[in-house]
Amino acid sequence: MKLDEQQIETIKDKTGLSPIPEEAAADSGLQGHFGENTFYLDAQGVYVFEELETREDGAQAVVEPGAGNGDSVTAIQIAAVERGEGDSDAVTVRSIQPQATTLTVELAA
Repeated sequence: MKLDEQQIETIKDKTGLSPIPEEAAADSGLQGHFGENTFYLDAQGVYVFEELETREDGAQAVVEPGAGNGDSVTAIQIAAVERGEGDSDAVTVRSIQPQATTLTVELAA
């Protein structure tokens, strides 16, 4: 999900998280691989925030853009960060099956 400035500020105020700059997301290939999203990074992986809904079968699904109420978003891990062996500073980012995390941010005022 591509977040607007207000959503980015709300997430930052409530969690301390800042997104990867758009230029870095484009230059690193994140946008090319995962599409137009606002990306977040930590030592474990790359994340996007999405609005989720619980389906009748109990599974969670991403709400289609414009179809939800926009009250809250959940961090979804979309890639894992792997460090090189030994003293290597090499870092590899590997796409994974998207996984919802426990981090949910209320966007509604």
